[in-house]
Amino acid sequence: MSKLVPITLAVVSAAYLISAVTLNIFTAPGTQAQETDTLGWIDSFEGDGFYNFDFKSSSAVSTNVDWPLRFIFNDNAEIDKVKDKIDGCGGDPTISPEACSPGSIQGFYYDDGAQFPYTGWDGDGGKKQANYCLYGANHIRLYANDTVDRNYNSIWGYYIFGTVHLDYEGGGTYNCTEYYSTETQETWWRNRFSSSLGWDTASSKNFYNYDAGHWDEYGGHDHYTASSGYGSFVEVP
Repeated sequence: MSKLVPITLAVVSAAYLISAVTLNIFTAPGTQAQETDTLGWIDSFEGDGFYNFDFKSSSAVSTNVDWPLRFIFNDNAEIDKVKDKIDGCGGDPTISPEACSPGSIQGFYYDDGAQFPYTGWDGDGGKKQANYCLYGANHIRLYANDTVDRNYNSIWGYYIFGTVHLDYEGGGTYNCTEYYSTETQETWWRNRFSSSLGWDTASSKNFYNYDAGHWDEYGGHDHYTASSGYGSFVEVP
């Protein structure tokens, strides 16, 4: 479970310097995290904004990122609503393969602007497939204003954020200590949203988190990140 503690946060991103402020923010257990050269703050509409990565803990710096932002679910999105639809569990609807398992909690920092005036962290463990060393487990985490489980502006409607990756873990004779976030995982989830649910995924968004591809190693685990810099809007009815 996420924990709220007061700390002083001074953030330097690729685009902005944010003055030090004291906040009650998300903290999660973890070890040394991945790095990026493209961490940045993105302003959207009506005072809203967000980082283009999620984080291993409540420190929004380039040496503490987890995975690049890949999706914004918009129109009528809400955390539990989207999870219930995309996991394939419980027949609402049935989607194969199912993604019913929880994952470890990471954090995401956002500003929800004027409609729900709230700036802060959200933590989510997401939904993933059962661990399977040979083919890996696709894993998605969803974030939003944790007071209402969704953000809002009049352009995007009710919206939430998503990061995705592939876990190789769970023991066995195969290499089960590797994790990937690439265009392949983004495409896997986009096809699930469009083919299984009929959600429109045609609109793209520049998240400015380009990465030609690199490995990080920490805690005995190898992590590979590659990103075109662009993600997708997913229109949720």
